[in-house]
Amino acid sequence: MNTTISLTSEGFNNADSETEFLLYTEKQLFEKYGKVKEEIKWKEKIRIVAKEKCTCSAQRLKKFVFSVLPILQWIPKYNPRKLLFGDIAAGITVGIVHLPQGMAYGLLASLPAVTGLYVSFFPVLIYIILGTSKHVSIGTFAVVSLMIAQVINNHVTPCPDVGSNSTTYSSTSFNLSSTTVTYDMVTTSSASVSCEAALAKRKMQIAVALAMVCGIIQVAMSIFRLGIITIYLSEFLISGFTCGAAFHVLTSQVPKLIGITVSRHSGPLALIYTYIDIFKEIIKINWATTVVSICCIALLIAGKIINEKFHDRLPIPLPWELAIVVFSTIASYFGYFNKNHGVQIVGNIPTGIETSIPQASDIGLVFLEAIPIAIVAFAIEISLCQMFATKHSYKVDSDQELLAIGVGNIFGSFFSCFPSAASLSRSVIWDEVGAHTQITGIFSSILILIILLWIGPLFESLPQAALAAIIVVNLKGLLKQFEKIPALWRVNKLDALTWVVTWLAVILLGVSLGLGVAVAFGMFTIVLKTQTVKGSVLGVVGSGEYRDVDKYKTMNDENSNIIVFRYPAPIIYANRESFKRQVTHSLGFDPVLEASRTKKKKKETGTLVGDKIGAIPNYSAAGNSNRDPENGLPGSPGNDSNSSLDKATPKEANITNGYTAGKKIPVQRLSSDQGLMGHETDTSSKKITHFVLDMSSCPFIDNDGAKTIKAIHLSFLQLSIKFFISCPNAEIRRIITVVCEEKMPVFFVSLKKATEVARGDVVVEFDDAGDVIPTNTGDDETNL
Repeated sequence: MNTTISLTSEGFNNADSETEFLLYTEKQLFEKYGKVKEEIKWKEKIRIVAKEKCTCSAQRLKKFVFSVLPILQWIPKYNPRKLLFGDIAAGITVGIVHLPQGMAYGLLASLPAVTGLYVSFFPVLIYIILGTSKHVSIGTFAVVSLMIAQVINNHVTPCPDVGSNSTTYSSTSFNLSSTTVTYDMVTTSSASVSCEAALAKRKMQIAVALAMVCGIIQVAMSIFRLGIITIYLSEFLISGFTCGAAFHVLTSQVPKLIGITVSRHSGPLALIYTYIDIFKEIIKINWATTVVSICCIALLIAGKIINEKFHDRLPIPLPWELAIVVFSTIASYFGYFNKNHGVQIVGNIPTGIETSIPQASDIGLVFLEAIPIAIVAFAIEISLCQMFATKHSYKVDSDQELLAIGVGNIFGSFFSCFPSAASLSRSVIWDEVGAHTQITGIFSSILILIILLWIGPLFESLPQAALAAIIVVNLKGLLKQFEKIPALWRVNKLDALTWVVTWLAVILLGVSLGLGVAVAFGMFTIVLKTQTVKGSVLGVVGSGEYRDVDKYKTMNDENSNIIVFRYPAPIIYANRESFKRQVTHSLGFDPVLEASRTKKKKKETGTLVGDKIGAIPNYSAAGNSNRDPENGLPGSPGNDSNSSLDKATPKEANITNGYTAGKKIPVQRLSSDQGLMGHETDTSSKKITHFVLDMSSCPFIDNDGAKTIKAIHLSFLQLSIKFFISCPNAEIRRIITVVCEEKMPVFFVSLKKATEVARGDVVVEFDDAGDVIPTNTGDDETNL
């Protein structure tokens, strides 16, 4: 026996438990529980926001200063007894690692080794004051150094090849980027020295200009709160990018490992051209350099294995990089590696600090090339910040991080620094040794300062092959990221494909161009995901829940006259056609085409079926009480005395597009996914009376999506199919209401209540605006 509930004018407004059950539509729910907000005009909003943001007070000033200078928040709470020892130990350890890595990555950037030490000192001091992460080590990073080297090589022309037979030259000129430098060269050796000095100076000018521009870009991003831009650089995209860039870094070190000289290439296929040159020059290999490289790599690998194996027993990781630097320097100095065996060494390391002033012309020259460097450096830094913040349960501010590394780069540009970044290897050491705060950076900077002021010249005999070995061995973590592909493939194949495409793009097209291609492909996959979303027809399972009929044994069968369709994606311009196709497939016919054909035939016959076309039909489900006892769904509405189809003449019944029982008429139905196909079909087994669109999984729609829903709704009106929407959020309701204007579908608070009305369990009538029409029964009680 069916239970029906009628809404009474009194019962609609009562606040008892029975009335709670009678709240079916979103409008009812809002009228009872919604918070009415005063609508403010946009001019007034601007005035209020401007007043709020521009009002000055001591409290606001204090809050602003503390937000810009995070050190003021944590330094008063610093407890030296508990925290100082760990910070000192970590600072000294990280400072020791800064020495070999800074010199190695300085050379990787096509700059003197000492510049890497500058980057390990000045930006670190700024980050201590402005940074919000307690465990990130700022300084040099392999991928960023490689990108800097590519920019420098694009703008600096190498010295001309001075012939060995020539002895004197007069006023030789060569071009270094846009600047033409002229020197009087008397001998071959003096010409070479003058050229190399000018070349090094020009490289430094480009490097400091890059640091300045990167800093300006990052500070501007912080001011405009663009830290969110990193959402377009997904974790797997960054992984593929850094892995691809690691291959470029590895390739750039191969000539140094075997003691040959090859031309630097940039742009598409640069990696391939470099290996071609390496194999051409392989016969000129320097065996002394190769032996040094093999020994250093073997010792480093063994040392890292020892650190990993005895990780729990060692108070701090053993500084094998420092050991390589010290021992190889001593061996090179006393063994005269450079003089006797032609092993390339670091060379002159000046004491003190070298200042610099970025040139305005250079800033404009490198501006566009600095954008990817600034973004990549920040993306790597913020990912490390978030990783350690999650591990140690504190918060980091992405916009403040932008400000910290941006100001650090601007400050460093006046002290011969290239753009800085965060390093995973140093940050891990920072954390494992026991650092608690940014105070750790002070002690690492003190150690670097001592090296810069007094100890630096002791490392002039350091073989470049030793530094190349340090770089190569430290690439292990980046190169091992291939291991992530199987896991990504199991979770989402498009994510795994993005990783592979990013890696290939960086390998084949270069670092900067490859990054652009990777971001574009990542955006394309987002669009592709919206295009490939599959909606589902829902049916009732034994528990009373609605599930996909293709995946669950539901109580519905093909004879049900209610279609419940869920689309788990936004409905926007990019996927509206896909949404329409899936709605058509769920119905078995295209409602828009069927409505158009029906209207045309009605005009030809001069008659109308039921109500006037375009009018909202009576949504009362009272006539659907003849239900299928097995699946609990409405039976054929042919027995409904209130149905408009019962009022139609036989002639009219033959043109209702397959919605009348017992007639074979031509309709357009969907054949799988191949589109519409006209054929004869038997409609006696199925007469669709209701279509319920479940939007619980739809986050938003745009104007085109709303118009698509409107077109479907108007088509259903002409076909006497009642259209319900369940669980839309407030913004979706607003957009559909604006687009549909007067003729609106009914918005239900839940799928359950929408189907209750569709099945006829509840008698609810709606007006043209989709509002409930209360039924006056003459008593104060709800009829059950």
